[in-house]
Amino acid sequence: MAGMAPAARAQADVRDFPAAALRLLQAEQAAIDRAVAERDRDQFEVSMGRTLAFTEAWDFKSHANPALAPYAACTEAIADLHVVGLCRMLPAAEGCKPSPAPQLADNINRCRQLATP
Repeated sequence: MAGMAPAARAQADVRDFPAAALRLLQAEQAAIDRAVAERDRDQFEVSMGRTLAFTEAWDFKSHANPALAPYAACTEAIADLHVVGLCRMLPAAEGCKPSPAPQLADNINRCRQLATP
């Protein structure tokens, strides 16, 4: 029953999404920072698993969720978080030039604004 709580919460009130997204972004950014510092790709996998579980619970893992459209900055930040982390680790990798980091920072700031009542 507890495993269903995130999905039920998402279905009950999508207005809770920005705050939940911001909590995820903050926690996973810290995990990614550790992974980059330790150059540990395994930590990325664990973080990615938590992120995918979050996207599944809020029903935007494999398709857009129209109810979350007003919170696109949050969904885009979540989608880009691990890309930016991997680019910090492998800056010459495809998709890392130009750096996606400024767009991620902008989306996190907009998500933060959406999460603030």
